[in-house]
Amino acid sequence: MPIRYRQPAGLLLTALLSVFVLYAFYGNLFGKINTVFFATGGDGMQSYVNMEYHIRHDSTYLRCNSMNYPYGEHVFFTNNQPLISNSIKFISQNLVDISDYTLGILNFTMLFCLVIAPLFLYLIFTGLGVGTLLSILASVGIAYLSPQLDRFGGHFNLSYVCAIPLMILLLMRFFKKPSAWLSVLIFLTVMTGALTSFYFYGFFAVLILFFYGAYLAGNEKLFPNKYAWALHLFIQLVLPFLILQAFYISDHITDRPAYPWGFLVYRAWPQSIFLPFGRPYGQFLHSWLNTGYIDWEGYAFVGMLAFAGTIVFLVRFVKKTIVKKFDLLLQVTPNRQLNILFWAAMASLLYSFGLPFILGLEGLVDLIGPVRQMRGVARFSWIFFYVMNIITVYWLWNWWASRGRKPWKTFALAAALLMLCTDAWYNVRNRGVWLNNSMPALTDKNLELPENQWINHIDKSRYQAIIPLPYFHIGSENIWIDGGCEIVTQCFIAIKNSGIPCTGAMLSRTSISQTVNNMALMLEPSCSSVDMGKFPSQKPFLMMVARCELLSDHERLLIKHATAVDSSGSFGIYELPFNTFRNIADSIAAAAGKEYLNLSLYDHDGMRSTDSTLNFRYVDSGIVGKAKNRNTLFNANLPHADTGVVYIVSFLMDQVRTDLYPRTRATFIETDSTGNIIREESFQVFEQFRMIDGDRVLVEYRFRLSDPANRISLTLQNKTLRNKPLRVDNVLIRPENTNLYFRTKEGIWKNNRYYCR
Repeated sequence: MPIRYRQPAGLLLTALLSVFVLYAFYGNLFGKINTVFFATGGDGMQSYVNMEYHIRHDSTYLRCNSMNYPYGEHVFFTNNQPLISNSIKFISQNLVDISDYTLGILNFTMLFCLVIAPLFLYLIFTGLGVGTLLSILASVGIAYLSPQLDRFGGHFNLSYVCAIPLMILLLMRFFKKPSAWLSVLIFLTVMTGALTSFYFYGFFAVLILFFYGAYLAGNEKLFPNKYAWALHLFIQLVLPFLILQAFYISDHITDRPAYPWGFLVYRAWPQSIFLPFGRPYGQFLHSWLNTGYIDWEGYAFVGMLAFAGTIVFLVRFVKKTIVKKFDLLLQVTPNRQLNILFWAAMASLLYSFGLPFILGLEGLVDLIGPVRQMRGVARFSWIFFYVMNIITVYWLWNWWASRGRKPWKTFALAAALLMLCTDAWYNVRNRGVWLNNSMPALTDKNLELPENQWINHIDKSRYQAIIPLPYFHIGSENIWIDGGCEIVTQCFIAIKNSGIPCTGAMLSRTSISQTVNNMALMLEPSCSSVDMGKFPSQKPFLMMVARCELLSDHERLLIKHATAVDSSGSFGIYELPFNTFRNIADSIAAAAGKEYLNLSLYDHDGMRSTDSTLNFRYVDSGIVGKAKNRNTLFNANLPHADTGVVYIVSFLMDQVRTDLYPRTRATFIETDSTGNIIREESFQVFEQFRMIDGDRVLVEYRFRLSDPANRISLTLQNKTLRNKPLRVDNVLIRPENTNLYFRTKEGIWKNNRYYCR
């Protein structure tokens, strides 16, 4: 029967089977799609809350002000899925209010992709001439084996399983018979993908460029006019990029991080792609291979069927090479389009391994510009997953259909299909259970639960923002403060239910200067950090304080100046007057001045100390060195050393507002008299920030000596900055119980802190 006559029936059967599988593994979610949470923290919680806040409270479509107050953030950097959230926002504001169903719409969209992805795969297979039954079963198996299912637990914008199969289908149709409507469909798919996650734009760009590259390299007369291909390429790939840039025009931030952390950390490895570590039958592999160095992002198992197909390809490739059939090396299958797809997928796979950068060519990262923003290079292996499974099924069908359909061939084909379905079953089993999370505090519309009752007890219009303690700020790629004590989750609940924005942040590619400004306010006050002009009003703040031991000294000081308003389970709710930050800074500066005048201090080399013994080291001259080198700040013994006290080593570093500088790594080493290393500890400097003043930051590190005769050294290094300069001065090592002072024309210097008059 011709394909065109069996397509509707095959599509219907594929859809029915897909719905059946979806119900079998995710059916427990169906009745509560608008109340269940696929993730209860992290990026998933970020999506849920930011979307609801944006829909209900933001006045524009391109800004989300839920976090990073008073600045807010461009909607593209909030994990907000603007295509979905802005559609709901528009409908709710202009047609009928559906904002109460935001949670359900997002959950349904992710699950619905699992229904339609097999349909696209089915059309691909039948277009290649694969039999109906095999096309149906293989399509559903591949869809439910997809590594994108792992993203249902948090990275919702990457969970749309139908995206890559749809693009493959459209490109195969277009390069078989180009048409304007297919070009428009490709444009819409690229645009939709880019507005969901820029990774999809990257995936689609690889596939599109390989198809056009193959067309230009060949002699095929596909387009009616000589340069018609350029117009189609512009519509399909360039125009979406230009439109996306137009959206960014409203974003005036110029200091977003250009070097996101983890570009060569979140990569795949051959064993994480081809070996079944997550399957019961693959558990024995853990005793043979160490996989501790592989980040979870790197796992994207292709399945045993595609693994077998890869082995077949490698054997054939080697045989062609041995017999010198070099002209056949690129012909992986009899189908030219599949060959193009294969080499696009192979290039994506190699890139997902970190090639060519891992070959000692890390410097090339500087040359790829915006591509660096797609730091999860392992995700590019997803293209290989789909393509290799498609090609393997295609090979099996052609092998079975050629030279007689013998019973043993049918048995082998059935075994291969069973292998695919078994891997899919292992991949999807218990998924519905894992995603079945309840968070009553987030769906408590009447605010009756203890976590939410405080919202009914306050006048929300009285406060301008929530300050979470311990403070958290995640997303600048330069400074990472995760708070702890469940403060992030509880703050998300407060934002969603109260509509009050938060000074903390859990966003993406946040402005470095905005991050530093907000963080500086939560550290010890400096001359510049308490400039409150950035806030739009002088309303008090609402502090949400966790009852835990992770609060800093400055955060505890803020609590002392605040008034208790209410409580929320294990959290206290406080009102903090607007002028508190300024008042605390003034009182600390005044206290330092009084100490300098009134204490009995001892002079030591132009510095005044509370200890009569010279028990400290101070190097005020600036230290400048190339960041790629290990720059030594201090390397000596301490005078009158004492193993019974805690020492503090501190220094001032420049360019805290410049990308990568806060990620500079400091290394502390203690060596004995024979040169043996007693202790070596390393940390990124942002982990030990104590005070920010303008573009300078005070870094402190505490330690104890093992022996008074031991030598200590402190070095700084930042390989990513390469030849850029590291500038450091005021290196001070002192006992914690010794205070040091001197007077400057601006005010008092105490323990490496400058207090203005």
